[in-house]
Amino acid sequence: MRMEQFEAAVVGELEQRVMANGAAPNDNGKSQGKKETQPPLIITMDQIKAEKVDWLWANRVPIGRITLLDGDPGSGKSTLSLEIASAVSKGAALPFGERPRAPANVLLMSCEDGYSDTVRPRLDKAGADVSRIAIPNPGRGLSTTMLNASFIEQAVNWGRHW
Repeated sequence: MRMEQFEAAVVGELEQRVMANGAAPNDNGKSQGKKETQPPLIITMDQIKAEKVDWLWANRVPIGRITLLDGDPGSGKSTLSLEIASAVSKGAALPFGERPRAPANVLLMSCEDGYSDTVRPRLDKAGADVSRIAIPNPGRGLSTTMLNASFIEQAVNWGRHW
């Protein structure tokens, strides 16, 4: 993100807060009128409590966090992600000495491969429990631009209870 885009985002956030609070901010960014109802946009790291990370795959894939795979075309990103999803869905061990775990649910999002012609056949070949693997509903016409942080958070929370 360029600095101009970041500044525009910050200004937009501040303008939304002004409208929500009904008062203009003073020089330090605090509302002069009503109490601010939203947390500040930027904080310092001393306000963050360090947390232990639980790993699905040691030092590679954390539990309960988003994991993205990035690489050149043909480097095996899709194959790796579907093998991981398959192993998690059926409780199989991941490579490099990991132990089997209880089967678990997976939220799978693919921006490149079709779900019916590529993803499902690969999951079947890997022996996945596809009843434990959820995807954005293709019938809803969700574009990748709609798959934002809010959508992902809702989907993850839904997945915890299905």
